[in-house]
Amino acid sequence: MTKSVYFCLLLISLCIFESDAAAWFNRNTKIVTKCEGSNCQKYCDIDNRLILVGTTLKTDQCEQITCDADFSSSYYSCGIAVDKNGCTLTPDYSFKYPECCNKMKCVT
Repeated sequence: MTKSVYFCLLLISLCIFESDAAAWFNRNTKIVTKCEGSNCQKYCDIDNRLILVGTTLKTDQCEQITCDADFSSSYYSCGIAVDKNGCTLTPDYSFKYPECCNKMKCVT
């Protein structure tokens, strides 16, 4: 598809849904060092999940959590989406972030 077709699809979707993505950052992430022999690596401890520094975890709750190089953590999720008729939409949790946001199901 051409860029103009993508742009038109984006405009149409903005007319149908009002949505806010969610993003938040934690500068006080707990850091854990794990060693195997002389090889030590640092991890962010986020809700008892160890994420290697510089990597990203995509959860089954339609969120993305990154352990950043400065030992902070970044969280991203779909946010809340409501169509013009007031129908609340929820992510399709059978997909990982961000695809789960693109597979919205209507729940009334």
